[in-house]
Amino acid sequence: MSLSKSQVVDRVVLAPDKGRVVLVAIDDGDIPSPGAREKALDEKLRAYLEFYLAKQHQKLAPDHAHLPVEIIVVCTTAPTDGMARVKGIRDHNRPDTFLPVDVTTVQGFKLALSKPSANQLPDPTSPSVTPPAKAGDAPSVAADH
Repeated sequence: MSLSKSQVVDRVVLAPDKGRVVLVAIDDGDIPSPGAREKALDEKLRAYLEFYLAKQHQKLAPDHAHLPVEIIVVCTTAPTDGMARVKGIRDHNRPDTFLPVDVTTVQGFKLALSKPSANQLPDPTSPSVTPPAKAGDAPSVAADH
C-alpha cells in the first residue's frame, strides 16, 4: 500500500503474543519529497485514528476488542527525521485518546520478526492478514512528535 492512499488502512493484525491489535501502515516509497512524505504520513495517521475511534478494528475482530491498539509504519526506504520522531497520535478533542506509533523500515520490521519475543509482529505482506479497509473522515487530530 501507500501513504498516498490516506483513507485506506493497509493491514489490521493481531500480534503473535495476542496481547494487542496492530494497525500496519506501509510506506512503499512512492512519495520522493521528504516534506510531502511527512504530510502524507500525518494524513494517513489521522485516518487510522478515525478508524480506531469509529471502533472499526473491533468490528473486524470482535474477539479482540478489549486489546490495546498501536500503529506501526513500515517504510521501504529509511524514514525521514520527522517521520522517525512520531511516537503517537491523539485526538485533541478527546485528550485521553492516544495511539502509540512506531515508524520503522522493512528490514527493522523483519528483524523484529526473526527474534523470538512476546512483541513479535506478523509480516504485513502476508496473505493471512486482514485486507485493507476504508477509514472515515479524519477528526481534529495531530501526530505527536
